[in-house]
Amino acid sequence: MDVIERAPAFLSAIALVVVGFAVGRTRELQSRVDTETARRRRIEDDLREREVRLAVNSDIARAMRDGEPTDRLIQVVVDGLHTHFPHLRTTYSTVAADGEITVARSVGAPGLFSLASTPVLLRAQAMETLAKVDLLAIDDTAAGIKSGAVSAALVAAGAQARFDAPVQHSATLVGLLSLDLATPHQWAAHERTTLLEAADSLALAVRDAGATTRLEDSERRFRRLAESSQAVIVLDQKEGAVYLNPECARLSGYTLDELQRTSLWDIIHPDDVQMIRDYRRQGLDDQDAPMGCETRILTKSGEVRWLDVRASTFELAGKPTILTTGLDITERKILEQDLLAGEAHLRTLMEHLADGIGLMVDERWLYVNPGLAWLVGCTTEDLVGRSPMETLAPRDRSRAMARIEAAATGEPGPPSEYELLRRDGTTIPVLASSQRIELDGRPATLSVVRDLTEERQLEEQLRRAQRLESVGQFNWPAVSRTTSTTRWPPSSGIRISSPDSSSLPIRCCLMWRKCWRWLSKRHL
Repeated sequence: MDVIERAPAFLSAIALVVVGFAVGRTRELQSRVDTETARRRRIEDDLREREVRLAVNSDIARAMRDGEPTDRLIQVVVDGLHTHFPHLRTTYSTVAADGEITVARSVGAPGLFSLASTPVLLRAQAMETLAKVDLLAIDDTAAGIKSGAVSAALVAAGAQARFDAPVQHSATLVGLLSLDLATPHQWAAHERTTLLEAADSLALAVRDAGATTRLEDSERRFRRLAESSQAVIVLDQKEGAVYLNPECARLSGYTLDELQRTSLWDIIHPDDVQMIRDYRRQGLDDQDAPMGCETRILTKSGEVRWLDVRASTFELAGKPTILTTGLDITERKILEQDLLAGEAHLRTLMEHLADGIGLMVDERWLYVNPGLAWLVGCTTEDLVGRSPMETLAPRDRSRAMARIEAAATGEPGPPSEYELLRRDGTTIPVLASSQRIELDGRPATLSVVRDLTEERQLEEQLRRAQRLESVGQFNWPAVSRTTSTTRWPPSSGIRISSPDSSSLPIRCCLMWRKCWRWLSKRHL
């Protein structure tokens, strides 16, 4: 009798352990995915910032290669910076030997108009200061201005934050490349680096050196950037790849020489070849092509690696060229697959359990398995969004609510029996257990519900049999001492003769009770 009464609680505990383990495993996989996503986001942000600087430097290098005059070079730099920082006003001012500053080009921003070419005289002390520094930043003009007349003039023009990068030629200050804003602004490291590199590139452009030297210097900048990148970088033309950075070799397992001799289509996964062919053709034909996709490559050892690819088209040496960057996302893909598999296993377990399983958030069912819906006599869709109290007999609702609130605080408690109100108005006895968990950072309650109808019927039959036994109207199954090899329990020497299959559950319970008494007497 004690074993029968403990069985539902024991089985419910097993169900909670299984579900808890599956939920814990799912959360662990989710945590690993979140960590990898955050790391990937940081790398992507760094890559985007580098791409901005690379694009500005590439525009300058292209103008230099084409032999553009100085005013055209200035226009390329100012317009290029404004393209990437449209919320800032971008200005280039020439600085004469006597300190006179004249705005050569200015592109306005919201709240800031383009500056006119009104000359401003810069004092000798300010000239010396600007010649010694790489950058001069003012986050808020209200906190003080140290750059003299030029900053005062720009403040009068509506700027409250200003950022200057001196442009020098042969150690002489020849210009100022500036960003400013109508409100106070804390200048970011990316803005500082971009403006400084643009000023350096512009300084190269205004020098008297030949275009070839300047182009080679820009290419060296690109190579330093590409060779230190954690992303795959490829320059691809119609004839094939013209540049591959070292990350390509590290990721694929081939040497750079082998990659130059190997066809691109031998590395791309066969299932992705047609997609990449279409993207490449559209890019080389200057058609609108998707800016990115996820694709697979095959390494030299045959391993499959996933890449998140971004591409853009520009001209290099007069030919259409695709600049392709790719981040290795293989670990993230594996984690996503493990997470999906874990979710599938958990859902399969939930949907095939005979017990009812429900996940409650804000006192409403967020998920119920088919077992719980079957107990209530409706579909899972009918239960989701409803309060669990609606499926309990009125006399049990206050007690159930108190138990749910206790479980929500993490307070452990034993399983409790309730009367479950079915859709047809009938009730059935159930045993329910609840446990607090976290779901996407929110508190939730996981409940396991077991139907006690069969146990109650069996107990009633057992009580009826005991009453009949007490008045001598119940015929016990034939039990005798025997030496037969068919015994139960094996060491008791008791055998059940020809049990009637129609009363087998009652007979099993009664014989268990009889054997328990016999064993108790024997061992006492």
